[in-house]
Amino acid sequence: MNLMDTVAGKELAEKIHLFLQEISGVEQIEEVQAHRFGIYLVINITIGLEGSLTVAAGEEIASRVERKLLDKIEFLRRVHVHYHLAKEGVAF
Repeated sequence: MNLMDTVAGKELAEKIHLFLQEISGVEQIEEVQAHRFGIYLVINITIGLEGSLTVAAGEEIASRVERKLLDKIEFLRRVHVHYHLAKEGVAF
């Protein structure tokens, strides 16, 4: 896996997009940052969600994103998921 220090490498970013397309409720991926700590990775990701969702529903989607990435990406140890309203006209 080829990573830069603060921005996800192209291969990792493509994998993340594929994994998150499977999660209902994720309308956009706005930003992905991956940081190395020795052999481990930490990912900060910002996703866009539909605006009428409750906070509880947003938290559930964010938790599914976290679990999916931790299950699928080797050496990933922590995921910080940030979410807000999806921007109109921006594709996944």
